[in-house]
Amino acid sequence: RILSQTCCVNDKMAAPIDVVFKLFAKDKKTVGKADVPDIVRSQGLCPTEKELKDAMAKNNISDTADVSAVKGVVKILESTRQTDLASQLKDAFATFDSTGDGSVAISELTHILTTSGEKLDITMVNEVIHMGSSRAVDSFGGLIYNQFSSEAASSVDMEA
Repeated sequence: RILSQTCCVNDKMAAPIDVVFKLFAKDKKTVGKADVPDIVRSQGLCPTEKELKDAMAKNNISDTADVSAVKGVVKILESTRQTDLASQLKDAFATFDSTGDGSVAISELTHILTTSGEKLDITMVNEVIHMGSSRAVDSFGGLIYNQFSSEAASSVDMEA
């Protein structure tokens, strides 16, 4: 659940933007500002909150947005399209693998996820860590990130 919210839906499962917009707009011709990030992420895009905010500002979205404004946001954020989540997760974890052994200490990972970038609370961190099976944790309490990344990406694909 957390990864699909944070990293978006699988690109292969994205519904056409007009269909998604109509679901959020119901009988109106606009959607609320708060709905735009969900619509954008439904298109297989994975922008940061700052990227979303900037793209929405460029399309003059302050309270509500029509479909053309939302399409403008999607066009700006096209470079954030999610294609291979497992590889991206492996690369991200490798950054924190100081020993080069293919694992990251769960305590270190928890610290990073709660203090850096788009911070997660401890409940979200635990949910992310528990997405992997026991095979994704080594005997020293380290997260074996190749195994974990594959399992986590598969679970996101299944949810989408």
